[in-house]
Amino acid sequence: MKKCFILLLSLFISQFLHPKVDVYFQSPISTGDATIKKSCHTSVSEQLNQLIRLKKEHPEKRCKLRIAMYELSNLSTINTLIAAAELGIQVDILTDTKQFNAVLEKNDRKEQQDINKSLQKLSRYEIVMIFPIGNPYKKGDHYNNIRTFHDKFSVMYCDGRFDQGVAMLGSFNWTGAASRINYEDCAIITEDSAIIKRMDQRFEKIKKIETDKYSKKPWRHKPKPVAQKRKTISPRRSPAKRVESKS
Repeated sequence: MKKCFILLLSLFISQFLHPKVDVYFQSPISTGDATIKKSCHTSVSEQLNQLIRLKKEHPEKRCKLRIAMYELSNLSTINTLIAAAELGIQVDILTDTKQFNAVLEKNDRKEQQDINKSLQKLSRYEIVMIFPIGNPYKKGDHYNNIRTFHDKFSVMYCDGRFDQGVAMLGSFNWTGAASRINYEDCAIITEDSAIIKRMDQRFEKIKKIETDKYSKKPWRHKPKPVAQKRKTISPRRSPAKRVESKS
């Protein structure tokens, strides 16, 4: 009886000590799983909008939103980040160099042009965008074999209160394809200061290492110069040579 009471008591206490973890799955087609009520995109958007509402209601709060993402190209999400920055939320972004530039180089349709404009606007705010390229596999090879920044997580909190913060991680990139057509998974963790603090420390460590290595200034995209064809002009013969040719 005593053991049973202790077990029940521990289960009751665990409800308050354990973190709250919500796991979401996303599928392009129905998998018949009735428990899937929200997609990853919807869940992430809700958390971002909740942070924005909190900042609007309490403008004195010092809020941070830290995003480590392989690819960031979802237009609605980018515009949400811009709205957060305009409210004074500190937004830090770590993303992959090659993948980000690949997104910007696409300019073939209206939606992509809107994405590029929003990304350019996002870069004008006090947002530190760092492109970790890691260490080359071979000495002297500074681009072909660079390592990929493949993290996909984010943390948000206000006034340094990790116990009231949110952490999000999973396979889910913040892209249009991930939001609409991919099989994806994501987890949203709240009420666990240890996990949220640990993820925040990882973000800070990567940011410091890569900032010290490659760039101490916020990123600004510089489009690649368009290569122009050089016209070949045949040199004219000098008058002396023309005289010599006649003689």
